[in-house]
Amino acid sequence: MYDSATGLTISPSCCSGLEDWREWGALPQGYWPFLGHDPSPWIEILSDRFRVWPDDGRSAGDLFIDIPARELPGLLRGVQRDLLGFLNAVEKWALAIFPDRTPALLELLDECFDIRSALDDSAG
Repeated sequence: MYDSATGLTISPSCCSGLEDWREWGALPQGYWPFLGHDPSPWIEILSDRFRVWPDDGRSAGDLFIDIPARELPGLLRGVQRDLLGFLNAVEKWALAIFPDRTPALLELLDECFDIRSALDDSAG
């Protein structure tokens, strides 16, 4: 996650992966995704935004990134669009190399990353 206004980047930590991207949709209900550990980024749920901190041992001067709650559904749609684009690129590549196994590969990727199922538009 990058904030162009402050130049702050907060990266997922150990044990946090893209396969859990849909967990971000539960933020409005008070659940936040696991962002890893060492360091341990975390999310503070505020009334109109989600504040992402780079580490749980923050000090008063630490920077954070705010995500307006109203922007979360669009951000998740953007992630899904990017993953669908990735799936499309994989399909083109795989068809040229092993066309008979391409459907199984695409199914496996979709299963791992939950790419094609509909998003819950109530998030945010």
